[in-house]
Amino acid sequence: MKEKEDADNQSLSFSKELTEQYPGSAVFKVFYSSILLQYGFPDEAIAAAEDALRLNNNSFKTDIIKSANAVIGSAYFRLNDYKKAIPHLEEHLKLANIEDRYNVYLFTLAVSHELTGNRVKALENYKKVRNDFINERDGELDKFFYRLAQDKIKNPINNFDLKLIKGLNLRESNRIDEAVNAYYEIIESDLTGLKKSDDDLIRLYYDLGVSYTYKKDFDKAIECFNKCIKLNPESEIWLIPHSYFELGKIYDKNGDKKKSADMFDKIFNYDDFDFESFLEMRLANYSRKS
Repeated sequence: MKEKEDADNQSLSFSKELTEQYPGSAVFKVFYSSILLQYGFPDEAIAAAEDALRLNNNSFKTDIIKSANAVIGSAYFRLNDYKKAIPHLEEHLKLANIEDRYNVYLFTLAVSHELTGNRVKALENYKKVRNDFINERDGELDKFFYRLAQDKIKNPINNFDLKLIKGLNLRESNRIDEAVNAYYEIIESDLTGLKKSDDDLIRLYYDLGVSYTYKKDFDKAIECFNKCIKLNPESEIWLIPHSYFELGKIYDKNGDKKKSADMFDKIFNYDDFDFESFLEMRLANYSRKS
């Protein structure tokens, strides 16, 4: 597993080759669509998933419909086209079963409804986000989106949240410069003269820092993550150890091994935070390769 800023296109190339070797395979086509989305190509992911649905005449028909609609719905969300995301996410969820990790899709559907003006449907779906998942099977992702859903039941999405969503979607669609500009617009318009909570500030500066990391503008990324570790959030405390991890990677890349090790060590000052196991896995993997 490589960090996103260090990733190559090996998985993308391999999955594309499979679709070329087996052009009639809906299975390989839907697999390729999911990799395209993961690599930040939502338009191409939609096209590949739609191809999979057209080719879907053989085995695993229901699974392909379920998977393709998950990709298409998520890709439209990435494109900030929430209206188009809704029917595909709904189709995916009709076919989801108890073994699926579907909280992310329920939450994304709820947000899509809210951002298209339907708070009633949004609440309906936030309340469906389950808390009866099995940690060993479902991991930390379902737990995270359950927490977010409980917050959104109480606190509707505000303008600040909306701008963060749009910035994140731009970043994860490889439109990094646009994402950075979006985050600076938030700083200029939403922070000027206004008191924001540390939870809001850490979300903003962490996302901006990750964007700079993707651009390999490490000096500016360091500025952002240093702001994060000085904050005292209540809900988003998980972003502090994650910020230390990002700082550790940057100092390692800059050749400052001691400072890198110091940053990594600070991660262990925190416990019981979101994506803790995943961060420990990333740290072990990164340390092994560096």
